[in-house]
Amino acid sequence: MKKSFEKVINNYNNEEKKLLFGEGCEIIINNIKYSTNTKKFVLDCKLLVNDINLLEGSFPDGVVYLALESWKLMGFNQELDVISSVDLVG
Repeated sequence: MKKSFEKVINNYNNEEKKLLFGEGCEIIINNIKYSTNTKKFVLDCKLLVNDINLLEGSFPDGVVYLALESWKLMGFNQELDVISSVDLVG
């Protein structure tokens, strides 16, 4: 599930991802787990970007938006919490 979700979030929303975070950005899925305490799935992911200046105003909300849209596209109806971090590459 982790690899297929990573493929969907990076390829299906590719144009929106470029607009939000710039060319060459990628979202890496670290983990997807179900939390019995909150009764929700928890997505732990990392955003890889080339230019940290493009994040102003779009992080973390942009990652949450892309994750929720991809989650719906994959056919999941359960709620999703997103934990995200950012890493500069290049």
